Amino acid sequence: MKKKQIHPKEASVAATFFEPVYQRLRQWHNGQAINLLCFVHETSSAVQAVLHECGAKRSDSFRARCFTEIWEVPDDKYLATLFQGETCGLDKRLSEAMGCLGGHYSAATGNLLWGDIREGDQRRYWVSRLLQESLEKKGHAR
Repeated sequence: MKKKQIHPKEASVAATFFEPVYQRLRQWHNGQAINLLCFVHETSSAVQAVLHECGAKRSDSFRARCFTEIWEVPDDKYLATLFQGETCGLDKRLSEAMGCLGGHYSAATGNLLWGDIREGDQRRYWVSRLLQESLEKKGHAR
């Protein structure tokens, strides 16, 4: 099965963390929102262990030139129960596994931006600059 290219107009950035280490995207697909974790570089075994613990799997459906790995993550309700209701619980675990904490990066390096999915049709929409730039580069190459 051919993977679908993630388009910046179809996906909204739910969170970006230690940009450009990874972005969490909400992709609308077949009438439902899918949570994607998109990594710029290959993930370590420690990061993969965290992803497997929370029920994430590598995406068979989506690709993007700017991301080396794309993982599909369970819905927000499942993650909330897994991390005792903490919205950023998964992100904290991932940052620990990547070594972003403990003085490895300054506080200015991290940029966590969340959109509220509970707003329904009123939800905010943030374009992924990484996706946008990767499409623009492809367009210039033609």
